[in-house]
Amino acid sequence: MPIGGTEELSRRQGHPLDRITPNKIKKLIIVRIVTTVHLLRATLLEESREVPDSTERTQETRPTEDHMEFCFAFREQCAWYMEEEFVKLSVKRGIHTILGPRTMSAFDRLQMAMDSVSWCLYWEKRHEFNSFLTWQADLIRYLVGWLTQEEENEFQTLCNAFYVDMNSKNKHKSQNVRTSKALSGRLRHSNKRHLFSTSGTMNLGTAFSELESDSPLRTRMSPRDFAA
Repeated sequence: MPIGGTEELSRRQGHPLDRITPNKIKKLIIVRIVTTVHLLRATLLEESREVPDSTERTQETRPTEDHMEFCFAFREQCAWYMEEEFVKLSVKRGIHTILGPRTMSAFDRLQMAMDSVSWCLYWEKRHEFNSFLTWQADLIRYLVGWLTQEEENEFQTLCNAFYVDMNSKNKHKSQNVRTSKALSGRLRHSNKRHLFSTSGTMNLGTAFSELESDSPLRTRMSPRDFAA
């Protein structure tokens, strides 16, 4: 999951982040989700939705499974999706870009993203996934507002608490401040240009590894805390 594109990013001439303007992110949390689907067929939406029986799945077959078949419409089993039309977000936010098959419409890509995120978090066999994958899925859910009203209210309470923590007289002792400054510093001043894509984004896992001891993973920061 690439990150980048905040007002704090570098404006230095020649840097790929220069092309990002504050107007594009005003009052909107931009999340750029890059979805790489190697096994998705061009006629995905017209194919059968039959999923192999669990008894037929082995360690050898898992890498070649069509995972989009497993998670198709999985969003409909989640409480946040059923409440989506009724949830009042304190701050309007959404997805800026989802990369996927060119044969899919923007609407279908959004549905695919919802299914993928929901599947990573709530599938009964989610233990098969890398823990960082589920961490990112939960982060995306909070960033774009795929939440129940209760979750949204708790999230906004946390955002307010973090704002106080990061602007208090003792903010120099705040781990939130240290993590924020460390991340901003890497994105603004890193001379490792090979870590950035041509669009100025950096893979989230790469960014966290660059933070070393201030990485949210090392400080046991939850996806919800990092999103706040």
